[in-house]
Amino acid sequence: MTAPSDNLLTNQATVVVTGKVAAGTEVTINDTIVTPDASGDYSYELALKDGTNTITVKAGTTIVTRTVTQDTTGALLTISSPKEGDNLSGTQVTITGLVEVGASLKINGAMVYPDGSGNFSKAITVNLGQNTIKVIATDTAGNVTEKNISVIAPYVTVTVPADNLLTNQATVVVTGKVAVGTELTINNASVTPDASDNYSYELALQDGTNTITVKAGTTIITRTVTQDTTGAPLTISSPKEGDNLSGTQVTVTGMVEVGASLKINGAMVYPDGSGNFSKAITVNLGQNTIKVIATDAAGNVTEKNISVIAPYVTVTVPADNLLTNQGTVVVTGKVAVGTELTINDTVVIPDASGNYSYTYTLADGTNTITVVAGSTTVTRMVTKDTNGPDLVISSPKEGENLSGTQVTVSGTVTVEVGASVKINGVMVYPDGSGNFSKAITVNLGQNTIKVIATDAAGNVTEKNITVIAPYVTVTAPADNLLTNQGTVVVTGKVAMGTALTINDIVVTPDASGNYSYELTLQDGTNTITVVAGTTTVLRTVTQDTTAPSLVVSSPAEDTTVSLAQITITGQSEVGSIIKVNNVRVYPDVNGNFVKTISLVTGTNIITVTATDAAGNVTTVTRNITYTI
Repeated sequence: MTAPSDNLLTNQATVVVTGKVAAGTEVTINDTIVTPDASGDYSYELALKDGTNTITVKAGTTIVTRTVTQDTTGALLTISSPKEGDNLSGTQVTITGLVEVGASLKINGAMVYPDGSGNFSKAITVNLGQNTIKVIATDTAGNVTEKNISVIAPYVTVTVPADNLLTNQATVVVTGKVAVGTELTINNASVTPDASDNYSYELALQDGTNTITVKAGTTIITRTVTQDTTGAPLTISSPKEGDNLSGTQVTVTGMVEVGASLKINGAMVYPDGSGNFSKAITVNLGQNTIKVIATDAAGNVTEKNISVIAPYVTVTVPADNLLTNQGTVVVTGKVAVGTELTINDTVVIPDASGNYSYTYTLADGTNTITVVAGSTTVTRMVTKDTNGPDLVISSPKEGENLSGTQVTVSGTVTVEVGASVKINGVMVYPDGSGNFSKAITVNLGQNTIKVIATDAAGNVTEKNITVIAPYVTVTAPADNLLTNQGTVVVTGKVAMGTALTINDIVVTPDASGNYSYELTLQDGTNTITVVAGTTTVLRTVTQDTTAPSLVVSSPAEDTTVSLAQITITGQSEVGSIIKVNNVRVYPDVNGNFVKTISLVTGTNIITVTATDAAGNVTTVTRNITYTI
């Protein structure tokens, strides 16, 4: 069977049953004989009853059934909002409601998709004035339910002016849109909209509050417009008219009407919530006019101009109270354009931008430089000082023999702001009284320590101190070394170019001053004498080749035991290192030692060693048999 599909839902009165049958086979549909065509295709229109219909197709031994439900009842549809005849506040409205689950829904021709429970909500735009909203629901059987809701949008809208407009204009233009064919009045004057229903009407304003009433159909809209032609209140607190400034920076402060915009010399300034403002600005040298403009919310402008006088000249260098050891000083700065400039009564010509530069010869001691331009006089004090600072080196003394290559350089220098001290090129920082102390490293042999003090004026005092570090050092051996070796290697460092002997044998160091010399030892005490320049270094080395004493008291050799552990006791030379089977044992102050060890079945070899400080070793063994 090709059609209908099983469980078909329809609102039709009949259904056409189609399909194909084997050639020569009799077909019945609900017991009615149906004759197929030559190809075996059959078609039969069956009348339906309301509700469930069963279609039975028989051919030969085959039976096919289909269930078709006839449903002619319209889809369930409820509109919750808006209500019939609702007056809307604008041209936007949200349609909400409930529709039969599975039904399709259109609002004013646009498809809407309910949720799984059939709830729907759709915002639409309507025209000004009377509107009909058409909601159509179609269930799965094709039955249609239609509901129409009449709503009334405002008959007129006002685009401009905004309500509570503040303006300084003599008129205001009222614009908006009106419902088609609706009579429109503005303050009782009839207004004709254009073909698109847009309107525009210019209304004369009176000073103060104006009420604009726009009427169309049942809709009345009012707008309040205030005409204000009075300038914004503006007070300048600082600077005062004619103020002489100390520089080219000035802070303009004052108060303006709350809500007014403010500009100072063209730059926007933002007052606080009470209308107070404060703005730092830069002015030119000489005469200046500061322009302050306030514009209130209505567009009225109040302007105030304040004249101020910045210095006619500035001095960039020298700084006041400059201390220098130079013979001249260059005076530079800027002068108001067109203003005559003198420096210590000498006329100086600035460049086109007002910049000037003048070299002034200094006398020894204090010099006063007076720069005059217009009504402005600027002075600078410059002190010429060509005397070097006082510098005393307390330690080390000239020619001092040092005990090593470290030395602390200490002394005092003239206390002066800006003064500096360097020792061998490294900056040192004196305390508040001028005292300084710095530990430095010198080379072996002769050294010159260079101390340089520079005062704030740049004058330099230099002192050189000659000191003598040892001409030679001995790195190895350590003094009082105890050894069992036949020789010892003597190493260290010697001052460059200094002759070196070890036990009267001349030794030649490498290019860096490092030396190494192997010396044969005799049994007992050996004295090593290292000589370089004025320095002699001694080392004592003792050669000891005698093995230390070692006695194992217990157990005796070839002892047989039946216990799995045995205790080893004995005595060694005081100071020796004792090991039992290579495990260290710590004797008492008299050299006595005790050690318990575990045994294995059979023969166990126990080895005890004593090693003295010179490295000599004595070994004692015991053969112990463990039987179970």
